[in-house]
Amino acid sequence: MYLLPRILKVGGLALALSGALLWLLPMAAPPANAEAIIALLTPGTCAPPCWAGIRIGATTREEAVTLLEASPWVGRVFSSEQQISWRWSGAQPALIDGERDGLIGLGGGVVQRIRLQTRIRFGDMWALYGAPDDTLMVRLISSRSSAFQIAHYDAISAQAISTFRCPVDPAAFWNATVTIGMGEIWTTEALNGVRFNIYHEPGWWSPLRSCRGRTGQ
Repeated sequence: MYLLPRILKVGGLALALSGALLWLLPMAAPPANAEAIIALLTPGTCAPPCWAGIRIGATTREEAVTLLEASPWVGRVFSSEQQISWRWSGAQPALIDGERDGLIGLGGGVVQRIRLQTRIRFGDMWALYGAPDDTLMVRLISSRSSAFQIAHYDAISAQAISTFRCPVDPAAFWNATVTIGMGEIWTTEALNGVRFNIYHEPGWWSPLRSCRGRTGQ
């Protein structure tokens, strides 16, 4: 008489635990390419936020163009008053997506933002640096079934920007490749965004699945 409810209770608990493991297991060990990720994001040539000697809020447009043109990783450089973009030479590290141009945003003739499309997985970022310190969830106006998050890491003064579909699948969430951002967030990136600082809370994967925070925003 009491056996069926107990079986259902135990079965429900086992299902919940198995679901939790799908979210937690990818965080168990550092990625095999950990050293390459660290070398790309924090090479030690300048204090973050900085990449390839280009410092946020300090390096001028002319200085940035000179640094890029001198880099063996960079092919052709395009420069305007608002931004600098460049194509990769083919000699860039394997972690950089060579099919996507690099981008720098300018303000007052000084570098304000850097964006690098990478092949780094969000799961690798978490395994190396832990849960993000601050997160913005952006639901796309053009597609309510898609979203992206801008996850900020204080330790490297950078954002890991990744895209996924809602409801969120664990494998897709961890394996999504990230765009590395440094400096200010573009207004267009944050359009329709809400604070999503759930990752330090127990059971955070539950609100994540629906791309909604605890308050249902």
